Amino acid sequence: MGPKSLLAATPIRGLCALACLLLASLLAAVLAVPGAVRAAETTTVGATTVLVEDLSVVKSEDMDFGNIIVAAGGGTIVMNPTVTPTCAVTGGLVHSGACQPAEFVGAGRFNRLVRVRIPPSGRMTVTNATGATMRIDQMDINGTPDTLVVRENVRSFRFRILNPSGLFYFRVGGRLNVGASQAVGTYTGTFDIDVQYF
Repeated sequence: MGPKSLLAATPIRGLCALACLLLASLLAAVLAVPGAVRAAETTTVGATTVLVEDLSVVKSEDMDFGNIIVAAGGGTIVMNPTVTPTCAVTGGLVHSGACQPAEFVGAGRFNRLVRVRIPPSGRMTVTNATGATMRIDQMDINGTPDTLVVRENVRSFRFRILNPSGLFYFRVGGRLNVGASQAVGTYTGTFDIDVQYF
């Protein structure tokens, strides 16, 4: 029995030696390739939240028409202020990047009425660092799915809060008018929103 045990153990020892040899060869191959083994990378990720008081409203996103190239004359970019916004381009403009309406979050009560007023005549001006301007007009508000429009006119919208929690979002979009010889630069501006709860 002794020799049979010795013979049965020999193939196992040979397999272990072969496995160790393969593992050493693989390790040598990985180390020989530059950049094959990388150190751990660290990245920073931001986290934000919006805390809303009862019967208040807070801006959660700025209006952003993205990047524009005046390729063959002026035109417009019309931003639809929905949950999944789109920007329709007219004229000789090329648009890329963001299409983000201004977004606000409010806290009220279920079934309560809210009136939101946008700037007079539904327009505002944005300006670059050299003083060149563009006009945003035809400003519009959309509060679906959290609200139902009860009444609207040129600068005032009345909504009913449909969300049982009382939280609601609404977005503001509009039409950006870009001139044929519009000066380059980053254009910024502000507008006021007036919110009243009933």
